[in-house]
Amino acid sequence: MNRISRAFTLIELLVVIAIIAILAAILFPVFAQAKAAAKKVSCLSNMKQAGTASFMYNGDYDDVAPLTVLATFNGPVMSQSYWYGGFQVDFSSLTATFKSELGLLYPYMKNQPITGCPASTNLTLSSSGLWPKPPFTLVNFENVPLGYSSNTNVWKASGQAVSMTEITSVAETILLLDAATVDYTGKLVMAIGISGVNPYSPNTYGTHADKANVAWVDGHAKTMPVSKRPADHYSSPLVQQQSEANHLGDIINNSHPYGSTWENYYYRIDKP
Repeated sequence: MNRISRAFTLIELLVVIAIIAILAAILFPVFAQAKAAAKKVSCLSNMKQAGTASFMYNGDYDDVAPLTVLATFNGPVMSQSYWYGGFQVDFSSLTATFKSELGLLYPYMKNQPITGCPASTNLTLSSSGLWPKPPFTLVNFENVPLGYSSNTNVWKASGQAVSMTEITSVAETILLLDAATVDYTGKLVMAIGISGVNPYSPNTYGTHADKANVAWVDGHAKTMPVSKRPADHYSSPLVQQQSEANHLGDIINNSHPYGSTWENYYYRIDKP
């Protein structure tokens, strides 16, 4: 018996296309959520490893925390070392080169990707602050990790470094967290360091579905909700609009809300 083959009719083809479109509409958001969840878990793992590296550094330096930035000079070359890497600034050749091996915690990590958040690829370096500017030629700056900032009450920017014995509650004191800020043009940029609730613009980045990952001084890592701040805590309507649109806020202890003397509870090393 001869087999008779029959092609799809136009109606049948349209039905198949419609079914595929419906399945895609259902599955694509699920795939996106799964990808975001994977980045959140990866980020939390990075935080945990950074906290462990900080513990090891403290142990090698008489229980004293590193500074936020440590500058050293060798003739015309200045090295600025941060926890995640450093910048070698050569005044003779007018070059500024990012080097991960200059990082204060590099000997305990030796893994550049874990010093940045995989969900913060939309951030850029700040146009102001500590970054060298023209006429310096910037070298290897595409490898600067983005997305994390330190608590500058623990890793101080200058002066006497903090001893761990000064911190009254290590399990409730932030060491590192997902962070970003909005510059004066309204652009989302990397936050250099955080000491608490900035009265003009927030700098905790709720990049994980309005939550931020945090490494604590005692070494544990945890995902925390990011609070939306009151309107009077912004420097301008533009900063408020851009901050809210980019999921920026603060990590607030419910017992010490905005306006409280201890609104910076999680950042302070002298807990009540």
